[in-house]
Amino acid sequence: MGNEVSAIGIIGGSEGTIKIKIDEKKVSEVENIFAKYAPILKPNRKPVSKILEYIKSKYPAVEDTSIRYKRMVEMNVLADFYKGKSANEIPLKVTVLHIRNEGTATVLYDLQKLEYVERVSKMKQLRKDYKNHSFKNIPIRICAEQINDYMVIEGSDALGDEIIILRGLDEIELKNKYLVANYVKTLKKYKMIE
Repeated sequence: MGNEVSAIGIIGGSEGTIKIKIDEKKVSEVENIFAKYAPILKPNRKPVSKILEYIKSKYPAVEDTSIRYKRMVEMNVLADFYKGKSANEIPLKVTVLHIRNEGTATVLYDLQKLEYVERVSKMKQLRKDYKNHSFKNIPIRICAEQINDYMVIEGSDALGDEIIILRGLDEIELKNKYLVANYVKTLKKYKMIE
């Protein structure tokens, strides 16, 4: 259907080649969205600290102080921003929020099953031999590092969408056609842009 691209990489000490098919239709869709919306979008990105304040005010959030998640966030931030440095060398401000399954967050937990069904359906379209596991609710977490403006949402696509919309894009991100397309598609999904 589309062009095929090969990439050579080393995983676990072994070299291998991965072939990826480029879906020209999706590339064209991204380019069309970018051409239409990039000229009218304005920088509106909010820092992680503001997003965390919003989440704490809207959902029953408890700070997760476990070393496991703190280390995971530190390792990701160091790999993305400070290759070769350690957490001892770089000041980091990590916050991990666990969203409890109560009050305003129950809708997010209720949506998990629907999100799971949609994800399995997509995987089965990509891989005919895909075997899904039985569904079970998983904890919803927000893993953030405020100095580098890093954030990951686990366990809720709906909350991820909410944060994409709330967070916005900065000047540099508005030049990236894939980030703009993702942002616009998310806005369209919730009928926030035509």
